[in-house]
Amino acid sequence: MKSQIRIAITAITGLISMSACSEVQLSDKVATVPSCKPIEGVEAVLDSPLPRVIILGELHGMDGPPNFAKALVCHSLARGYRTALGFEMSDDAEQRLKIFLASKGSEDARIEMFNHTMWTNDFTDGRSSEAMLALLDYARITQQSESSFKPFFFQSTDVDWSQYEADPNAVLQANEKGMAENILSFSQKNEIDKTIILVGNLHAKRAKNPFGDHDYDFMAVHMPAPETLTLSNLFGSGTSWNCLGSITGETVCGASDTQGNVDPDSELAKTENYEIKIIQSPTAAIKGYDGWFYVGAANASKPANLAGRMSSEP
Repeated sequence: MKSQIRIAITAITGLISMSACSEVQLSDKVATVPSCKPIEGVEAVLDSPLPRVIILGELHGMDGPPNFAKALVCHSLARGYRTALGFEMSDDAEQRLKIFLASKGSEDARIEMFNHTMWTNDFTDGRSSEAMLALLDYARITQQSESSFKPFFFQSTDVDWSQYEADPNAVLQANEKGMAENILSFSQKNEIDKTIILVGNLHAKRAKNPFGDHDYDFMAVHMPAPETLTLSNLFGSGTSWNCLGSITGETVCGASDTQGNVDPDSELAKTENYEIKIIQSPTAAIKGYDGWFYVGAANASKPANLAGRMSSEP
């Protein structure tokens, strides 16, 4: 049942990411913080106290969004903010993840972290990709050298998934609300100035789930609007690593062709930099996002522990 739920959500997430982007334009500013990859328009989210929470809604399975999150953390720290980076990762894997973050990043430490089903199961939607491992490693190094930086994991621990068949909307609503509560609790407890969240782009949408019989609010709905900015990712055509249901009913995971959601002839598609674009129009609320972040062409990021799948302990 869980696999079927995940397959459906992954497929829907891919569709959401392919939204139109005719409002996107290049900004006229490029951040030039040393050692940070340039992000055009970053001033809109980092040059004032608000927003306190920046939600990056990604299409799982690409290297662009994790790399963008890394660059945004870099710019935030360079401005002197107390900065947190939230990962959408399995709550029962959190202890192993924390041990890795506190380690020296040795091969043994990595193998120990990999000894959990989130890195080895048949369902690999990008949250256990090489790009996510690289982001975790960046968080590990940065945490040990920057006292103003804190990584954390925000998936809810209080959701009773055994009740899904009886009341799917209640279970899914509890999951979305629980994630929002965990983000807010961590940020407030640690007095964070800028909390950067990387999450599947459905969770980042200020709306109800519009698919099928589902009737529940996504995570972003439960966040305080004045303090929260939610962005959906833009990318050029390429590939992404995802798991989808096949016509035979099996789960098929791998790199697949992914249609971009930017015009390949536009100036945006030609830039070598990342970009943030805040939308100042009435249609933004309808779309459910405050803007977009551009990550370049879609490039599939395979599972970090591909060779070790199906060989772990819970």
